[in-house]
Amino acid sequence: MSDAGEVGLDLQDGFSGDEVIVSADGQEIALVRDVTSRTQLSLARSLRLPLGPGAVRLTVAVRGLGLAQSVDLPGTRPLWVGASLTSARDRLEFRVQTHRFVYGYRQCRTGSRASRLFGISACETDRVS
Repeated sequence: MSDAGEVGLDLQDGFSGDEVIVSADGQEIALVRDVTSRTQLSLARSLRLPLGPGAVRLTVAVRGLGLAQSVDLPGTRPLWVGASLTSARDRLEFRVQTHRFVYGYRQCRTGSRASRLFGISACETDRVS
């Protein structure tokens, strides 16, 4: 994440084929389908959210579960937010930090061990524009 105005959102544990909607201050900024956690990495998807400076209320909704929860983010950037569904899939839990989350095989090059084992690069991110 190079832009100081961006916020990283990692959809982490508990997702299984879910449709996730992300909103900032009530405005939808991302829709991600078929979100499934990779238990080996504790990661389903990584998003880069184009949020400007200043405090913002970030809402993550899981459409099929009828579940939506919010977290108030401070105005400091950059920030990384982790969102996980509880094991009962009845609540979202958030972690907010000023440094990136670290996952099992955090290698970003093609042919990495994560790519070979899980069919992805552990560093894949989706940029939301």
